[in-house]
Amino acid sequence: MGLSQLMPQDAAEIAGLEALCFGADAWSPAAVAGALERAGGVGWALRVGAEATAYLLAAVLFEDAELLRIGVAPGHRGEGHGDTLLRAFAAEAAARGAARLLLEVRADNAPAHALYRRNGWAPVGRRPRYYADGGDALLFERPAGP
Repeated sequence: MGLSQLMPQDAAEIAGLEALCFGADAWSPAAVAGALERAGGVGWALRVGAEATAYLLAAVLFEDAELLRIGVAPGHRGEGHGDTLLRAFAAEAAARGAARLLLEVRADNAPAHALYRRNGWAPVGRRPRYYADGGDALLFERPAGP
C-alpha cells in the first residue's frame, strides 16, 4: 500500500471512487480536478497496487486547512486508510503553515465521527440543514501537525 499525491489528471479515477463511497452525492471529475487546481488545493490517494482504495482532498490556506472530501472504498474500510490519510493531511497542513484543521460532516455519520475523534478532532459547532436533503452538519476542528 502506498500514499501518492493527487494531480488533476487523477480526477476521473477519484470521481469513480467518490461514486462508490457517496453515490448520488459524489463529486464529478470536474469538481475533483477543481479542488486540486484551486489555491492551496492538495490531495492524496492510498493505492494497493495501481488501484486507489482511499483518497483525501483538502485546501490549505493561511492559518486554516479544510478537509473537503475523504473516502475509503467499501471493501477496504476498517483497514486504517482513513487514519493514514488524516495523518498525511495534518502533517502537510502544518508544513504549509496552517494552525488548525477544519471539516464538516453529516451529523448522523457515526463511523466518520469515530474516525475524526480517534485522530484528535473535536466537534465545535453545527450547521442546520447544511446538506441538500436537509441534514445537519457538525463542524470538527483540531490543531495542525502530527
